[in-house]
Amino acid sequence: MNPDEQPAASQGDFFNTLNDKVDAHGALVDRFHADLQNFSKQIAGCDKLVRMAHISLNQIDARIAEAVRIEAQAAVQLEATGREAARAATEAA
Repeated sequence: MNPDEQPAASQGDFFNTLNDKVDAHGALVDRFHADLQNFSKQIAGCDKLVRMAHISLNQIDARIAEAVRIEAQAAVQLEATGREAARAATEAA
């Protein structure tokens, strides 16, 4: 018997095994695609969180800038009030 010639039962077993391996590989590919889709959703969620954090940081920066501006105005007014009080005290003396 030629080694290339196999009995029909042996060839059938070979093709059954091959078919099982192809099915198993297909299942792995399907699971990989599902995992990849889940991972993509997680990345999209993280991207959304990063964008929201960026917006929040911009709002915080704007509030800090406003607080600095108000503090600077208060310092100018305090200095002017101090000068006015000193002038009034000098005139009263």
